[in-house]
Amino acid sequence: MIKFPSFHRFPFAFLSCFLMLGIILNFFYASKELSILFPILAISTAIIFIILRKHLQRYFIIFTSISFICLGYIALENYNYIHFEEKKSDGVLILRVDEYQKKEGWSKGVAQICHLEDNKLKASKKRVVFYAETKQAINKYDVLQVATTLFPIENKNNPGDFDLQLFWKSKGIKEMCFFQEADFQFLDKVPNNTFYDFITDLNVLFISILDTYLDGEELAIGTALILGDKSLIDSEIRNAFTATGAMHALAVSGLHVGIMLPIFLGFFKLFGKYIKRKQAVIIVVGILWIYALMTGFSPSVIRAVFMFSVLALAQIMGRNYNPINTLFFTAFVLLIFQPLYLFDIGFQLSYIAMLGIFTFNKQVTNWVPTKNKIIKFFWEGTAVGLSAQFMTVPLSLYYFHQFPNYFAVANLGIMLFSGVILGGGIALFAFSFVPIINTVIGFGLFVSIYLMYQFLVWIEQLPGAVAYGFTFSFLTTCLLTYVLFLVVNQLPRTKIWKVSAASFLLILGLIVYQRYENLQAKHICIFNNNQLVITVKNKSDIVCFYDTPVEKLDKVKFTVSSYLKNYPGEVKYVSIHKKNANLKIDNQNVSISKSNQGRILEIDSMKYTIHYSNKNQISKNDLAMPWVENKKSLSSGSKIIELK
Repeated sequence: MIKFPSFHRFPFAFLSCFLMLGIILNFFYASKELSILFPILAISTAIIFIILRKHLQRYFIIFTSISFICLGYIALENYNYIHFEEKKSDGVLILRVDEYQKKEGWSKGVAQICHLEDNKLKASKKRVVFYAETKQAINKYDVLQVATTLFPIENKNNPGDFDLQLFWKSKGIKEMCFFQEADFQFLDKVPNNTFYDFITDLNVLFISILDTYLDGEELAIGTALILGDKSLIDSEIRNAFTATGAMHALAVSGLHVGIMLPIFLGFFKLFGKYIKRKQAVIIVVGILWIYALMTGFSPSVIRAVFMFSVLALAQIMGRNYNPINTLFFTAFVLLIFQPLYLFDIGFQLSYIAMLGIFTFNKQVTNWVPTKNKIIKFFWEGTAVGLSAQFMTVPLSLYYFHQFPNYFAVANLGIMLFSGVILGGGIALFAFSFVPIINTVIGFGLFVSIYLMYQFLVWIEQLPGAVAYGFTFSFLTTCLLTYVLFLVVNQLPRTKIWKVSAASFLLILGLIVYQRYENLQAKHICIFNNNQLVITVKNKSDIVCFYDTPVEKLDKVKFTVSSYLKNYPGEVKYVSIHKKNANLKIDNQNVSISKSNQGRILEIDSMKYTIHYSNKNQISKNDLAMPWVENKKSLSSGSKIIELK
């Protein structure tokens, strides 16, 4: 039989799940009626249980579940009310810049909407994404007066596209705006308090130290891995980390905090005569929170620092603690204040990875019993990575549609290099003003980052490094995660293990079959894009036609890159700008020709007119580009036409 954990042993595991259910109900089924019902239900349930608690002890779980489901619903309702306040703008916005990444062309930033009250600037909780095309230097905390219009952030719904709408909503953002040089002016710079100034100055100092000893790819990776600043990471570096399953190393999370904690504790242990262990732990926890501030307070680093702080403080207080219960306690607290964290991919992956480590690490470590210290050291590191990967694989496949086949080898190397790099980074900051020593440490850090990156590039270039084409539902993801949990956590001789193993193989078989279908697909895809992009897929061969000059091919490739995760193949790009195209697939003729309406797509006897404007009548088989206001417009998503 499956032994379910008791409520009293893992109270926050249960409470967090109930809270999450309430948040999910609000997210997908919010209504005015439920917004009134849930608070009444929560209060009524609490009153009934308090009055009749002696007679209702056996129903404790039922009353608790109802109460915390209501609490989750109310938490998200309150969050939405505060952060997504509806205020119409008159075409002029006052923005206080929170984040800004300068790039060629359009640069991206995040800002808070402000307003003037009694001639004083006050920031609201509402935040927006902005895109600016300007040569002027925009810095954090600048206040801009912008002539612009807010647009809702919407998904393009092309195959394999990232859920941009959910991503920004999980950060409390639902709208975006665009402005150019002539559309804005600087009003002010909001002064920060002394503490934040100190943190900002410290971050700038550390970046300048790394810049002294690192360069190019090594500087980009170093600032990302040590300080959580990914602004220098280019697509080539990102692809190398993604293709090897090591992308988590660039996002400051539990891995980094778990490495830093023993480094700092070991350092203070050298001064054991002067600093007691309890004092050292408290100091280290404080340093970790300052580090979290420096890295931007992302959900993953907040979760990691908060959890390790609770664990460390529980140890020095002499209290017995359960790591899984502590993990869910941190999730519970974070979701009360930031309920939309639940839909943040990094938050989900980091929590489920830690759950895998706490649940599986002991069993996986026992797979290779050895007394050899060197083998044991390497295997224990590998076991931690495997334990995390077992739980995160289904979710990673669901979100990213790809599987890094050599993730175990890559993660072993990442864990070894990460410890050296983080330790080297801390040592460099500490001894940056000491001649010769700083040069030696800086050189060692450069070599470590260089070797780690070359190691990942080597793995990326191995045959079959990445398998693409995985598409399945979220329900399948949950089932796969659950049966994986049972397979790893149960003994092979039990009936539960046999049933779980059979279920796992069945689900895996269905996923592999669906991937085979995607690989063998024969269809035409017309993209929701600001220029016409059409892919014609014939199994592993793909031809991409695009109605733009060849000079803009990079933008076309970016559009098609997500599609290729769902439908892999070798792509040939053909510009149809000012010309026609013909293609034969088996016994079918496909042609794209220019017309007064826009473009005509013909597949044997079938004819589709793709309209570039609303000037002509749009019939049943016709389509319209996203900017055309019509029910047949591609603005709601791409159009896939199956071929015989």
